[in-house]
Amino acid sequence: MISIIDDTYDAYGTVEELEVFTEAIQRWDISEIDRLPEYMKPLYSALLNLYKQFDEELSKEGRSYAVYYAKEAVEKERGQIATGIELYMKDNGMTKEETTDKLLEMVSNAWKDSNEECLRPTSSSKEILLRILNFERLIDIVYKGNEDGYTQAQKVLKPHIISFFIDPIKV
Repeated sequence: MISIIDDTYDAYGTVEELEVFTEAIQRWDISEIDRLPEYMKPLYSALLNLYKQFDEELSKEGRSYAVYYAKEAVEKERGQIATGIELYMKDNGMTKEETTDKLLEMVSNAWKDSNEECLRPTSSSKEILLRILNFERLIDIVYKGNEDGYTQAQKVLKPHIISFFIDPIKV
């Protein structure tokens, strides 16, 4: 799902379509679906269902989670007009260095929250929490060091796949 969303923003959607899609996601309201282009409607519907499932589970604990990442170099290389970093800079009146520091702080805090959540007794399903944690681990590997593991799979992901499946550490 994340790959499809990423590709929608990176390669398929026009600026106008993506503005409407982003507004719809921010509202999380099914009535927003009518404003979307036909190809985005199934994606939005699936996202809305996933959001509701996770929100119900996580709201039992009174917590919410957000994942934010930027792939500025790859986005610029593809000719994208504005990157996540540039938009954050503009919205918050920050320099690139301040924005980068802020995003790294957000990532660090998100890891702390996730680790704390795994150690705390909870009424939330451990299976759902483990899936969230595993997804965070995957994103950390795929986008570590501001590299795009999807676009540069040979360079970024191949060594991990080899060490995991071909040359694993014997225990």
